[in-house]
Amino acid sequence: METLQHFRCGMIGTFLLDHGPSDVVLSDDYMECLVCLGGGYVGAAPSLDDSSTALRQNIRIISCDDGSTFVQVDDHLKHLSHHPLDDDELALVTDVIQPSRIKQAILLSESNRAAFLCGNGKLYILLTQDGNDQSTTRLESIPGRPISHIALRSARMHNPALISRAVALVLESDPRTVVSFDSWQPMIAWLMDNETKKDPTHSVTFAASIVKLTSKFAALDEAGTVHVWGEKSTVQPPDPPDEDEAFEEAWSRYVLFGDPIQRWPSRPPEALDYTPRSLPLPPIKKLATGGCCNVGISHAGQLFVWGYRSENWPEIADVNPMSAGVQGSCHYD
Repeated sequence: METLQHFRCGMIGTFLLDHGPSDVVLSDDYMECLVCLGGGYVGAAPSLDDSSTALRQNIRIISCDDGSTFVQVDDHLKHLSHHPLDDDELALVTDVIQPSRIKQAILLSESNRAAFLCGNGKLYILLTQDGNDQSTTRLESIPGRPISHIALRSARMHNPALISRAVALVLESDPRTVVSFDSWQPMIAWLMDNETKKDPTHSVTFAASIVKLTSKFAALDEAGTVHVWGEKSTVQPPDPPDEDEAFEEAWSRYVLFGDPIQRWPSRPPEALDYTPRSLPLPPIKKLATGGCCNVGISHAGQLFVWGYRSENWPEIADVNPMSAGVQGSCHYD
């Protein structure tokens, strides 16, 4: 039995145990990693009571969300995903940014490979450009106002044309306000204060400062209130045509050879409702998101899960009558 103090949801679930600053990381097919008592096992994870000798490394989970996990292993940056960044791309990032400085890491799509938010509020984007029969990749610093939190709605493993690419952020200068944009480029133009910038798609100021922002567009404020927005709008763009030869060919290459799909059926992204709602939950201490669910732990130790289980979204359930917080305990395998 261990006291569950902290968790994250995603392809890898991360748990902080009560015996010190340590993580237990459990994955599906990508990596199983157990970090105990300040050290860690890289490779197949032994059981919690396994005392066998193994390679010990310091591991910090940077981001774990929607099938993409970025971790710091000693002084190295690692990425776990269906289509992860390769070693050369990660080296471009760490040549400019020390992994210990990375606060958030977000997997993007198409020419924008990934975004990295540093502790000082500075945003970097890993870009790939095609030219002269070859592609080049570079890390670009985005000038502008420092950012406290940033979240992207899209998931790269899915068709990016079918999922909103909406992005939300909180500036350090205004910690109570969340601004949302329907795509990445308008957000960059607004952040850089370009002449061509447009106003955010939606902006809302809450009563307390935001301390956590997730890709499912759930925000946790200092008072413990969870605010959600980004539900699908009732009016959506028309469906794409039934036949698309270029997409069928790309899909066949993905199935046969595992090539990433670059050519999807043409369709505007889904339309979202940006009006925020406060959830009827007790004060929440920890908030995480992954897959189609959000998870929260209250200050009293209750564990709540909500997501897309029915037409009534969100549907909230107290999944564990036992305390799941610092003062309580729960069993897990």
